[in-house]
Amino acid sequence: SNKVTTVSSLVPGKRANLVLKAVECSVHAVVEGSKTCVAEFLLGDSTGCVCFMATNEQVDQIEVSKALLVGS
Repeated sequence: SNKVTTVSSLVPGKRANLVLKAVECSVHAVVEGSKTCVAEFLLGDSTGCVCFMATNEQVDQIEVSKALLVGS
């Protein structure tokens, strides 16, 4: 379904669509010996926050203080 849910309504193992704001990026590195870029973002809405590990193109698509649609 395309219904948007909140962080507080997430159920483990169940798919969800969320509109989240990138609060901070705490780790940003290129994996040694590869071309893989990895960053750890704290994403949240008014009900809570989640930690999101982004790789490669995802890193470039997330900007701190900007909203984004996250789907699983």
